[in-house]
Amino acid sequence: MPGLNHPLQREHALWQCALRPFFLGALAVALAVMAAWLLVLGAGPALPAALQPRWHGLGLMLGMGLAAVAGFLFTAVPEFTRSPEFEEAWLRRGFALWLPCALLPWLPWPWAEPAAALLGALFLAWLSRRVLPRLWQQDGRPHLELMVGLLALQLALLGLAQALGRGRLAGPWLDALLLAFAALTILALSRISMRIVNRALDARRDAGLPVPEDPYLARPPRRRLVLALLAAQAAAGVLLGELPRVQGWLALASAAALAALLTDWHVGRALLRRWPLALYLVCVSLCAGCALWGLGLLGLGGGWISAGRHLVAIGGFALAIFMVMAIAGRTHVGVALDERPWLPAAAALLLAAAALRVAAALGGPWQTLLAAGLAWMLAFGWMAAHSLPLWWRARGDGQRGCQEPLDGEG
Repeated sequence: MPGLNHPLQREHALWQCALRPFFLGALAVALAVMAAWLLVLGAGPALPAALQPRWHGLGLMLGMGLAAVAGFLFTAVPEFTRSPEFEEAWLRRGFALWLPCALLPWLPWPWAEPAAALLGALFLAWLSRRVLPRLWQQDGRPHLELMVGLLALQLALLGLAQALGRGRLAGPWLDALLLAFAALTILALSRISMRIVNRALDARRDAGLPVPEDPYLARPPRRRLVLALLAAQAAAGVLLGELPRVQGWLALASAAALAALLTDWHVGRALLRRWPLALYLVCVSLCAGCALWGLGLLGLGGGWISAGRHLVAIGGFALAIFMVMAIAGRTHVGVALDERPWLPAAAALLLAAAALRVAAALGGPWQTLLAAGLAWMLAFGWMAAHSLPLWWRARGDGQRGCQEPLDGEG
């Protein structure tokens, strides 16, 4: 439509569905932060001291992480609660509130990081104010537990802001923030997997292949046990930093609970289809990451702790974001799921990045760090090449907003 090519235009397609601007922002941060981090690895002390090791993690969680959470909730909550989509004005305001969270960590001033964390908490409070009434008013409130994940993120960001602002040790709060994102990942996957796994079962059933009699069900008791143990692990790191073995045992307990959660996914050969398998590997990565993390705290050393953190962050949280972009990022702009081979190849690159980062933490050569970063860049760059045109242009099926394709595909 002539005259609507600028994203600041009121009717630009970018603002017609909540996931479009926020997923675009998440991709931009994922690529920009990793590109900068590769420069840090290559140039070392030649770059500013402000680019310290925690910078890339903080930048990714505040930029990519918060954008992905906002895009998912702004899109999913109206669908879950069968309520109207959020108005475009709210999306613009939300994006304007998120943008400083993504940009401030790039600044060299000492107040920038605590300000970014504080603004991140305020952004999540604003987001909660938008979605909580809809979740609360729904009959039975089946999705209210999503607010638990949002509250955990807010508490972790507030703690991180005060630690950074007072010059105190920020590591435990960064760990708490990562674990809060892991908890929200579990909550999101429990919703997405109900559709994806059962659709895979239906496809095998329609083809006359054997499938279990009962449908797949993401069981709340196992999920809630995982959430409770992740919260306990985070709290132990913040409150009992001088007793790392306590957090270590809790991390192993989290891994055991995640392993129990994985049994829900064991539905036969339907699990081997690309969509269920990728989501399953997110949970596997979270489980293995917590196990490595716990073993490191129990005496195997800092390399194991770092390996666990990065496996949770890359193979767990980042792969979950990638898959949500691949699934919701297409169906909610009016196109079917992409069955071309590039997608599993890109997901495999992201898993390779996680494996390489684990290898680097456990004593691998420094080149494995560069290889991990390059694999990350290729994976998210591939996603950007296939997704940005869809998010930037108007839908081709005549619909507006976040409705799924009219033919029900995807």
